[in-house]
Amino acid sequence: MGKMFETTSSLIQHFKSLGLQPPTDLSFLPINYEQASSPDEFYFSPQTAELERHLELNDISFQKLNEPEDPSFVDNRSDDLILPTLIHFAHSIALPVILPIISRFLYDKLQKIGISRDAKMTIINVEEESVQYLNYHGPVEGLSDIQNWKSNSDK
Repeated sequence: MGKMFETTSSLIQHFKSLGLQPPTDLSFLPINYEQASSPDEFYFSPQTAELERHLELNDISFQKLNEPEDPSFVDNRSDDLILPTLIHFAHSIALPVILPIISRFLYDKLQKIGISRDAKMTIINVEEESVQYLNYHGPVEGLSDIQNWKSNSDK
């Protein structure tokens, strides 16, 4: 992971410096959104479009970022499933709702082809002026177990 933005304003400023409208709702971000100096340098998770379609099918609203016409995808040579970075805002649909939906979708997909994989995903939680990061690396079905990470980290 590259630079981490500690405040909402620094995160917003980074998107503006890339010439992008900053996300204001639940969104999937490119894997390297922090390091890229322009949208042409973005690398996307191969699962991004599939996850977005699944959210649409479940009537979950999210904000789609402007992608380049010919997006580049992460060349995944590991056994891990590299998932897009998920940015979550306090007013967005709750993490306890979205994470089990993502987890179940990926688990079912992998079961259909008879494999088991770990997932890597960064979740960014934005509340007013604070930005919190969680880097998850574990079983796909474990994504639903981390749904309360925000409240647990406050204790």
